[in-house]
Amino acid sequence: MLGLAAKKSHDIPIVRRYIVRYALSCPKPEAANFVDGMRKKDPEMVKDIEEFLKLENVAPAPKPIAAKKDT
Repeated sequence: MLGLAAKKSHDIPIVRRYIVRYALSCPKPEAANFVDGMRKKDPEMVKDIEEFLKLENVAPAPKPIAAKKDT
């Protein structure tokens, strides 16, 4: 997946963003190296994607508890 970033055919903003997104969630050392390189090239894009991933991983709000009816 990371190799796709070097291909001219994949040099499209949305594709770059998805490759960085993958790299940020990948545990492999080469992914961390890729992210470091992208931070130098486009730190704002990496920051935006990191913030989006944090929002995406937020647990959903708990369901409200139904009020008990007095009988």
